[in-house]
Amino acid sequence: MAKIPLLHWYEIVRQANWKSLNDIKQDFNSVDYVGNNRYVLI
Repeated sequence: MAKIPLLHWYEIVRQANWKSLNDIKQDFNSVDYVGNNRYVLI
């Protein structure tokens, strides 16, 4: 059941050229920075 949403996420991430947390938030507004260049979706 998770295949379709995961493929959608993969396509967004694959094509992304993010430079900052604000850039990521434009695609995923629930993202949070956890340190060491790592981000999580909440």
